Amino acid sequence: MTTRDAAALPPASLARRVAAALYRRPRIQLAALLAAPIGWLVIAYLGSLALFFVSSFWSVDSLSGNIVTQPTLANYQRIATGEVYPVITARTVIMATVVTLTCIAVAFPIAFYMARVASPRVRGLLLVSILLPLWSGYLVKVYAWRLILSENGVLNWALAPFGLQGPGYSIEAVWIVESYLWLPYMIIPIFAGLERIPGSLLEASADLGGGAGNTFRRVILPLALPAVIAGAIFTFSLTLGDYITPTLLEHEVHRERDLRPGRRRRQPAARGRLRDGPGHHHARLPARGQAPRRLRGRLMALPRWLRIALRSATGLVLAFIYLPIGIIVLYSFNAAKVATWPITSFTLEWYTKAFNDAGVRSAFATSVQVAIGATIVSIILGSLLALAVSRYRFFGREMIAFIVILPLALPGIVTGLALNTAFRVIGFDFGVMTIIVGHATFCVVVIYNNAIARLRRTSRSFEEASKDLGADSFATFRRVTFPAIRSALMAGALLAFALSFDEIIVTNFLSGPGVQTLPLWIFNNYQRPNQLPLVNVAAVLVLLLSIVPVYFASRLTADPAAVPGART
Repeated sequence: MTTRDAAALPPASLARRVAAALYRRPRIQLAALLAAPIGWLVIAYLGSLALFFVSSFWSVDSLSGNIVTQPTLANYQRIATGEVYPVITARTVIMATVVTLTCIAVAFPIAFYMARVASPRVRGLLLVSILLPLWSGYLVKVYAWRLILSENGVLNWALAPFGLQGPGYSIEAVWIVESYLWLPYMIIPIFAGLERIPGSLLEASADLGGGAGNTFRRVILPLALPAVIAGAIFTFSLTLGDYITPTLLEHEVHRERDLRPGRRRRQPAARGRLRDGPGHHHARLPARGQAPRRLRGRLMALPRWLRIALRSATGLVLAFIYLPIGIIVLYSFNAAKVATWPITSFTLEWYTKAFNDAGVRSAFATSVQVAIGATIVSIILGSLLALAVSRYRFFGREMIAFIVILPLALPGIVTGLALNTAFRVIGFDFGVMTIIVGHATFCVVVIYNNAIARLRRTSRSFEEASKDLGADSFATFRRVTFPAIRSALMAGALLAFALSFDEIIVTNFLSGPGVQTLPLWIFNNYQRPNQLPLVNVAAVLVLLLSIVPVYFASRLTADPAAVPGART
């Protein structure tokens, strides 16, 4: 090309000039990718947590009511030596421990059936069946249990013929509902841990004569223990931070087979050293010439009764999970204003009144506005962070991956209080924007996990080939990278929308005067008898806008287990 030809070419676009300038400066590229996510998560969120911790040493002037920033240990001394706070703390920890143990006991058989007994088709159906309620309306499920446990509810109606009565609104009711709420968070990690156990280990145990019990106790259980611990941490933490369930239930918990077919007797595992020939000292070993039969097909031969028991337990648990959801849907068509069971007549009148109610419409519009805003922010931050972590090697990468999960791992009440404290200190008015900030903080993890999982499965050779053909970084992203992760981002966006639309705990701390999302409207009106039919309709709307996006997200992803990201 001559100088004249080069001069005749049109000038390069701004994007191409920027891409050319960044091409040989990977550190600047990395800084550009990390600037917004680091500023949001590290400076804003971790800064809020740090400020929240510092404020615990402040006090309130008894006369003026102003906050005194002089550090003091009086608050901690009051909690340690007071008459109320130690009791509440001990009761909360005990409840969280009991709920965690209950979830482990119920979740392990279900997860074992899904991972090691069920066919692949049934396994996929069960996994989706567990995931959908996990993302459905948290407040709605608690409210549904309030209706079930009421004096005229379903439970007392079902127990009346036997002369029994349900627990009502009591600490036992809180235990039942908390276990119900967090059970999917225990099933999913245990299922993932059991599914990852190599089949060769189970086959080796079978070849050595280990029965199903021995294999479970010495192989499966130790290998699944980390998954159990992971699920226990989430369940314990979620129970510690849940104040909505005790509030709605009006109890002060947080306030203030045979291995070898054809043989009837089980052959125990061989112990000690193996010797050449059989004899009276080695009666447990098969005689020479009797080749042991290897187990093909199932790696663990379970007794028929045990498989039936596991299948039945799985069905009961699914019924337990979906029953409250079905109950609240039926109550929304109840012609009576009072929530009594059985329902004698049905009507669509309450749907008409709910859609015409100014409070419901305003709360619904606010919820949609907040969910869309939080989703947009989460897509931007989560995508940038996933690109940086998956495409670059830098110091502190693992720490950043941990920080992004932190807002979802910590109890929502901690996040809500920390952000509330930060906004008050800087003088920021509470409203829709503060709710969006709070929701985007924990929705980022959903986008990040979906995007980084897809990026790690996408070969970098396509991007390198694009650059070898002359495409700059922006063109490579637009024509190669983005099409590869587009469905993952869409799935993550649907999940983030559902998560934000349903959120109540953080919203309760960040909403300003006159600002109500639909879950917050339900929370503020569930005890008003004249609003009860509208509350039931609003609850169904929250369910639909929580479950439907999750269903479509599962259809967009190839691996159903990857849909929820790291929520478990």
